[in-house]
Amino acid sequence: MAAITEQELDSLLSSFDQIYEDFKSGVSEIQFLRLSCNAATKEREALEVICNSLKQENEQLKIFYTDSLKHLVDQFEWRTQRQSLKEELKKVNEEHIDKEARRKKKRERDPPQELQLLSNFLPFGVQQYWKLQLLWIKHKPRWDFL
Repeated sequence: MAAITEQELDSLLSSFDQIYEDFKSGVSEIQFLRLSCNAATKEREALEVICNSLKQENEQLKIFYTDSLKHLVDQFEWRTQRQSLKEELKKVNEEHIDKEARRKKKRERDPPQELQLLSNFLPFGVQQYWKLQLLWIKHKPRWDFL
């Protein structure tokens, strides 16, 4: 066998030390990358959980806003219907007041039919008495304020 000189031995040991150091740094880098990968995996899982909870919250908010919008539309429809009913009620009340005024004028102008029927059967004095009674009832003073 050939003899190895000290210089070759130092070179060989230096190369071995370099290989060992490279191996140690490679192992350290692998461990660092493994830890980084685990951290990234946990971060991804946490983000997935957050994303899923945000999706659920988004669905709940969508349902809530849809219901709120439906409620708002219902209120708008109810208000519109209420307004039209108010207008219709006002119109019917005005018609009723007009009819009542016309009927009152007609009553004042024409004697009641009952009185006309009675006048056919009653003596003149009794007819006058009932006419006066009806006029007094129609025009009697009102004491409602007491």
